[in-house]
Amino acid sequence: MTGEGEGGGDKLPYFCMLFPPPLSPLPPGEGKIYFLRIHLIWIVEKGLEILIQNLLDIGAHLLASEIKNDWEDYGEVILKLGNHGIVPQEFSDQIKGMAGLRNILIHEYLRIDLNKLFDYLKYRLEDFIQFIRYIREYQRSSLKK
Repeated sequence: MTGEGEGGGDKLPYFCMLFPPPLSPLPPGEGKIYFLRIHLIWIVEKGLEILIQNLLDIGAHLLASEIKNDWEDYGEVILKLGNHGIVPQEFSDQIKGMAGLRNILIHEYLRIDLNKLFDYLKYRLEDFIQFIRYIREYQRSSLKK
């Protein structure tokens, strides 16, 4: 009765990767590299979680205080930002997957695709900077009204 996803069996390989094997010593010099690699993974995971959570909180706050609270979950926040013109619709469509990544980082952290995580780090950090630009632009334009 324990299939994939039940009993934590599918999480075990990732969980084991986060810790050095207790019975087999690492080759000389590898311990430090391993230690740094694991800490880098933890830093990237937590950093992306914080960035995405703040992006969603800012979006939810803007929607609730200035437009209307017409969203039910974080996935909708990003879409509604585009629908209401706070950010361009095309940008909203481009970043809508962030809410799902946030959920994985918070709730299913032992099933993270490390390649996807490092792709975000390497190619998608500009999305956060662009989000800030769009929010500032929206705030400036709404002050003029």
